[in-house]
Amino acid sequence: MKILVLGGFSDDFEPGCDQELFAKALGKAIVSKGHTLLNGCFNTFDNVVTEAAFEASESREELDSHAVIQSYVAKGAKPAHQFGRIRKLRITSWDPGQEGWEIPEPIAEADAVVIVG
Repeated sequence: MKILVLGGFSDDFEPGCDQELFAKALGKAIVSKGHTLLNGCFNTFDNVVTEAAFEASESREELDSHAVIQSYVAKGAKPAHQFGRIRKLRITSWDPGQEGWEIPEPIAEADAVVIVG
């Protein structure tokens, strides 16, 4: 199953807080249970979730991080992390009102979506 994880931390985020522990547990659980993590590559939340997924994939020889972690970054944006496979989005904005807009690839590919924040 391809699981898209989207979201962010609250303004009062502190490293080591419950939000970070949850994000790490989520990333680890998705990959450890044999699923593929889909996510953005935009912020600290994406980095924490994906790093935990990467560590889980590295702990099991049969898992290839480039296969089980698929991240998406907007054209011209700097990726928030370098874990797994990083793909460029075809769209330049998530605004459905823009001309030529189409459903973003991670949403179209997902079997399930988890939104946090």
